[in-house]
Amino acid sequence: MRRGPLSIVGAAVTFAVGFLVATYLLPRVPLGPEASPRLLDVPPFEVPSDSFFVESAGDDLSQMVLWHGLGDSIENARRADILFVGDSRMPVGLREEIIVPAAAALGLHVFSLACGHVGRVPFALELIRKHDLRPKIVVVVGGPHVFKNLWSAPEEQARKLTRWQAWTAWIEADARWRLQSWLHARLPKIDWFDRDLIANWIMYRSTRTGWLLPVVEPSSSIPIGVAPDDPSYAWLLPVARELKQELDRRGALLVLSVVPYHDTRTGHLPFLSHELGVPMVLPSFDGVLTADGSHLSRSSAASYAEAFWSQFLALPEVREKLSLENPRL
Repeated sequence: MRRGPLSIVGAAVTFAVGFLVATYLLPRVPLGPEASPRLLDVPPFEVPSDSFFVESAGDDLSQMVLWHGLGDSIENARRADILFVGDSRMPVGLREEIIVPAAAALGLHVFSLACGHVGRVPFALELIRKHDLRPKIVVVVGGPHVFKNLWSAPEEQARKLTRWQAWTAWIEADARWRLQSWLHARLPKIDWFDRDLIANWIMYRSTRTGWLLPVVEPSSSIPIGVAPDDPSYAWLLPVARELKQELDRRGALLVLSVVPYHDTRTGHLPFLSHELGVPMVLPSFDGVLTADGSHLSRSSAASYAEAFWSQFLALPEVREKLSLENPRL
């Protein structure tokens, strides 16, 4: 028996009313022993142009996109004069809106290989080899942990996938996020098990520059911390030397830096600078705050990025490699 238009409309209205009633009543019913259920939603945000979704409350999708060369990211990385390497603190601390226009004003292309979930040098080094990237400069930004000879779980997973598996996983994850963000921007999710719908950050990634682009981020102002340095950083040398030797073969200059966080260590920078014979950039941490205890707040990131770029361009090795006789500081 075929249903008429009125029956279909009636069913839809009944469902909508039932959902709204449940949404209002269920969180107020004392079904659990302790906390009441929560109503969760996705806050409004604007999707950046030339970008793709990478993370809200799960693994970063960047690793499989970069490893398998999905989309336009790697083609843009091949055109870069300067590659940036590090974890998520790098693009959040050296913001795209500061670094990219400053580089473009000098006719330079920059690209970030930095990934979340403790991205490290070994993964970036293999990306450089796998895709035959040949920048003029590679800037490694991070604490001593980025030189550990380890791969993160998303990096290992990306390496195990075939290109077809990675492509389908990427498309499926993007479709899930589109549906989830659209739906829960309009209808709240009822949470009974204390599981967040999203994290404090919603990240997209630029295919043009590689930068992680926060579209939702915390607004706290938490001071950074400076931790005591290790007695020795000799344990960093195997990975650091392997990177330096690979870049030497490609005619690229290595530069070292760090973005401060909750337990910042900086002693590895002068140590590696001396051992490898490469320059370093270390702006002042005065007045620098984080948004979540780990990543710089937007205002601190902007000022820190400006200080970084000024010191970076002042390095004689950088001016020579980029053929900048009179850099704009």
